Amino acid sequence: MGTSSGLWLRAMYGDVQAITEMVKYNKVDVKRLEELYLRLLPYMKAHPHVGAIAGKDKNNSCPKCGSKDLVGKMVKYTAAGTKRIQKQCKNCHSYSTFPESK
Repeated sequence: MGTSSGLWLRAMYGDVQAITEMVKYNKVDVKRLEELYLRLLPYMKAHPHVGAIAGKDKNNSCPKCGSKDLVGKMVKYTAAGTKRIQKQCKNCHSYSTFPESK
């Protein structure tokens, strides 16, 4: 669904019909964008740590969705030899690497 010609300008100048059309368009647009975001989420490397933003333990919550339902304990080592643990989120299915718990 696209917008009609000049919709943005008409809405900007206060045309009530244009604003109504813009709201209808944006409801669909935002829903589709959210669906795409959620599909791409597991593959995003640079993403704010949602768990930390929500006040959860940064090393025990999913960086992408904030869930604490993490599984797996694949051991990985950095180039410097630091031991890291890779876990998968059961909620969004993304993989994340965490420092070794002590």
